[in-house]
Amino acid sequence: MINYWDGAKEMTSGDISHSLWLMHALIGIRLLKIVVHAQHSAFRTWLIYLMALILSVAAADLMYRLIERPSMRLSHRLKWRTA
Repeated sequence: MINYWDGAKEMTSGDISHSLWLMHALIGIRLLKIVVHAQHSAFRTWLIYLMALILSVAAADLMYRLIERPSMRLSHRLKWRTA
């Protein structure tokens, strides 16, 4: 598991797994279209795959920090009223 240092707490790859699942489709599919429709060498194809992986993880991390984590904090502060 990849560990990220997040100042106050350690963040693992499990924390960004949902964001990664969402982002890999957006980024990966677009880059796969480049690979499929272009005649690239094997090296260049693997370079595009590596770029897709790096971009997907970076976007997932950003999405986790800016959307998921603040949403989770807000949800913990909300109080449910009982009838």
